[in-house]
Amino acid sequence: MEHLPSTEAAVTALRALAGVHGREMVVTHDIGAERTSRRTATGVGVTADPDGSLPHEAHVGFGGLPRARLRLHPDDDALIDVEGVECHNIPRDEVLAFHSVAERARPVTGTRTSIVSRETSLAA
Repeated sequence: MEHLPSTEAAVTALRALAGVHGREMVVTHDIGAERTSRRTATGVGVTADPDGSLPHEAHVGFGGLPRARLRLHPDDDALIDVEGVECHNIPRDEVLAFHSVAERARPVTGTRTSIVSRETSLAA
């Protein structure tokens, strides 16, 4: 398993994985204590953590099926949502493996259409 020492390292690795699987990827970044989801109690104008670092959170969305979204927290973990099923506190180093499993679950083109057709014919 690849060690991902930062949010940006995870985004870079996910971008490479998306390219391998031909998936579109959209990323937004929240940088600074006043912008990240787990630092909402910071004072006005406070952007750094007590150690002086800037927390970095990234929101990643993948096009295609299965629909997958990730929120990479600055605390070395992630929230992964696949088709509306949320998995919290996934260690950042395991994000690539988790995404690879979701990629293998990807439906074959046309499968959904044939299932719908079959259901329609059974109802008639």
